[in-house]
Amino acid sequence: MPPRGLHLKRPRRITTIVLVTIAVIIGICGVSFRLWYSWITTPPGRIAAAQPAGAMIDGPRMAAEWEPATGVLIAWPFRLPRELVVALASDVQLHITVKDDTSLRQAASTLASWDIPAEAYTFIETPQGDGWYGTRDWGPFAVFDSSGDCHLTDAHYIDYPVSDPGSNDTIYWLTKIEDLDFRPDDQAPAAVAEALHLPRIELPFALTGGAVATDGRGTAFITESVIRENEALGVPKDRFLEAAEAMLGIERFIVLPNYEELGVHHIDCLLALLDAERILVKRPPRDHPQYTHVERVVEVLSRQLTPSGKPYDILRVDTPRYDDDRLANYTNALLLNQTVYVPLFGIDADAQALDTWRRAMPGYQVLGFNYGGEDGWTYTDALHCRTKAIWKANADQ
Repeated sequence: MPPRGLHLKRPRRITTIVLVTIAVIIGICGVSFRLWYSWITTPPGRIAAAQPAGAMIDGPRMAAEWEPATGVLIAWPFRLPRELVVALASDVQLHITVKDDTSLRQAASTLASWDIPAEAYTFIETPQGDGWYGTRDWGPFAVFDSSGDCHLTDAHYIDYPVSDPGSNDTIYWLTKIEDLDFRPDDQAPAAVAEALHLPRIELPFALTGGAVATDGRGTAFITESVIRENEALGVPKDRFLEAAEAMLGIERFIVLPNYEELGVHHIDCLLALLDAERILVKRPPRDHPQYTHVERVVEVLSRQLTPSGKPYDILRVDTPRYDDDRLANYTNALLLNQTVYVPLFGIDADAQALDTWRRAMPGYQVLGFNYGGEDGWTYTDALHCRTKAIWKANADQ
């Protein structure tokens, strides 16, 4: 879910054939295909085998999304519809990242024109790269210690690994395919932590926010892509798992098969964790290339047990096409306090998706937000990708 569709200004999905075709064209211009292919498949760097920076957390517990929050992290320029920003501001504090004073003034003017009071938001000046608006991915994880104090943990935000469903296929790197730079965004969590007056710990691995879902009880869900990404960046699987347990309190990773024909396989474009016992999983049309892969994911999930030792209750939401082969990204919704914010795609299935969410989340308010156009929701980048909850400094307060 790069800035994802970052809009990955690309056809329905990148395919090996497309990449080879591009390479042949480049080759005709005198550039070696072998050199070009080597370039886009060479990892952008390596993560040093070092201890994480900052004090270790005593009894770490990574927050679950449904836990009570006080704020939400979003970025200016907004790639969010006005109605969503207004709705969020009515529930929690908006923490808005801006690049500089000029951006701050522009954002303040827009918010005033939307009748959002100044006390409803704060600005945080951060570096901004090509992933600036994807606060879910570069934003820090909230981890509580044994005393209930909140720490922000900051994983490496280097690149997006693009791969096939198989676990041993070639990885293409998005920054090289699309000529993107996420290095400024990788520096942004430090500014966020400083503005929120929270301690920050640098994690010795890569883990974008959309690639993981956690239940707040020591279990997290990822796809195979996360393991392969870290291995390519010099972090072996065992080191990744050990560090995640020590720093995030993740005692069990449920590693699911990759599900896109060629993509980044982010978990929040596949499923939504509703609570520690229930999971909402997308259901593509039977004739869609993802169908078989997603059903394989469901099969794997059906064999897993919840923290209480019961099988997971697996719910489904239909995700039909909204444009060519692109699927409506209804699992990419934000659970914030007692509200579910759902992305809509301007198709008849939107109403059914909202009904599915309402039946799945009794007691919650379920709101839908359409956002089309060039900067709108996509099958790999929607509402959840562009928002991230902020919690109290102490969970017991």
